[in-house]
This record gives sequence, C-alpha cells and structure tokens, in this order.
Amino acid sequence: MSRIEKRTEHIDEDGVITRSLNVISITKLPPEPNYIKLYVDDISRMFLVQESHREILLYIAASSGYDGFVTLTKARKMRIAVTVSFALKTVDNAITELLKVGLLRRVGRCEYELNPSLFAKGEWSKIRERRETFNMSVSYSSKEGRVIRGIQPDPD
Repeated sequence: MSRIEKRTEHIDEDGVITRSLNVISITKLPPEPNYIKLYVDDISRMFLVQESHREILLYIAASSGYDGFVTLTKARKMRIAVTVSFALKTVDNAITELLKVGLLRRVGRCEYELNPSLFAKGEWSKIRERRETFNMSVSYSSKEGRVIRGIQPDPD
C-alpha cells in the first residue's frame, strides 16, 4: 500500500502557525486477468442455453453499454424478435432462461445486467467492481453433471 502525504501550514492574523497533515492511502488494483475471446455459442453451450436462445443472447449482449446493463423494453424485445425471426414470446422465454442460468440478472423494471465474468467492456477497475457483486458457482454431481449458476447476493 502506498501513501501520499500533504502537509500544509497556515499562519493566522495573530501569527499562530497551524499545521495539518492529510494522508491518502492508495491500494493497487490487482491486474486484469488474462483473457481470450469467447464466442456466445460456446458460452451458451457451457450454460446449457437452448439453441434457439443463443442468437437472442448475442443481440442482448450487443445492446449493453459500458456499464454492462441493458434495457429490454417491449419495443427493444420486438426488434430483437424481428431480427432473429422469432416470436416475442421466444425472446421473453430466452430472457427467463438467461436469468435462471446466471448469464443475466434483473436490476430493475426492464433493466438487466450481463454477467461481468463473461461479458464486459470498458475499464478494468469498473469491471472488477461489478464482478464482486455478480458471483457464479460451478458444481459437479453424478446425477446433474456440471452445473453453472449465477448467485444473487443477499439484500442488505
């Protein structure tokens, strides 16, 4: 941990010298992890997303901003449905599935966040902060095989 110290002196009208010391601690962020390009189809297969929902995930991810959030109003979902030649109900079903497997999480009415461990753009420091609030678990069992899930943090 690094420290920056700023010392100041002030002389008031009576000639009294006052001194102050401000110390700022700086903690270095861990480095950005190594990464490679992953394809939406491959991510979808890892999370066992239905094949018909994979292209919908691509358009949802492409609609996100640098903050990782996407607004999916009825009009936006209709544009996605027309683009991928599916019904609006299929887009709604895809969103439900993506929420269930942890690729998306709901943050408000028509507002979703993409899992920042898989979808991110922008500054590493901001991505890292988002990753701390969006957890995943991977479990293995002989009955279900590999299961990957998003874990929602407990509300405070």
